[in-house]
Amino acid sequence: MQRSFKRSAKGWALAVLSLGSLVSASPTEQIEDILRSTDSTFTVDFSNLPVGQRVSEVVLGQGISGSSVTSALLGINGLSTIHISGQRADRSGDSNRAMTFDGECGGDPEGCSGNDDDLYEPGQGNLLIVSQDNNADDPNDNHDGGHIDFDFGDFGPGAVTVTSLEVFDVSHNGAAVYLYADGELIEEISLARGGTGERATVEVDTPGVDLMRVTVEDSFAVDNLAFEVQ
Repeated sequence: MQRSFKRSAKGWALAVLSLGSLVSASPTEQIEDILRSTDSTFTVDFSNLPVGQRVSEVVLGQGISGSSVTSALLGINGLSTIHISGQRADRSGDSNRAMTFDGECGGDPEGCSGNDDDLYEPGQGNLLIVSQDNNADDPNDNHDGGHIDFDFGDFGPGAVTVTSLEVFDVSHNGAAVYLYADGELIEEISLARGGTGERATVEVDTPGVDLMRVTVEDSFAVDNLAFEVQ
């Protein structure tokens, strides 16, 4: 689900001043100064991606929404990509299983692909699942769960503050979000067990993250991963 972010007049003024003062600055210095002076909040919402697409990366405008000024700067410098991979539980040798799923299901839970009416979310748009069989024509989440990784190494400075994300259909114990920096686990957040098809917002608020893993031991989906770069 794509979200819009409003920019204040002060924010625009700071952006213009910063851009004007960075003519002789290095690309790294430009990025750091612009991020300090403009809205640098983004959301991985899987917008503008086809349903049933295996997702190995999302970029600004294709799966990531956020500030237009900051997006332009990051895009010019090739720092606008988040790498994604999904694996079924106990299938580490599998190919990437991260796949987009239409949460709107054509407006009818009976229209959900893979008979996954527990992921029916009117108005939500695309969700991301771990695919059972990589069938792009009939996306179906893996009934034994698995994990989805988000690698921020090629986005902005390479580490972000993860603020929140939405999870769906987490109806078993043992689910968790793991956050890493330079290969070290810096935060682990257990996900509360909910009802079948239930949507929950997970508050994270962890800085310095270069890799995030969502692990669930049953079918599930994720959406609206919100983060900031500074």
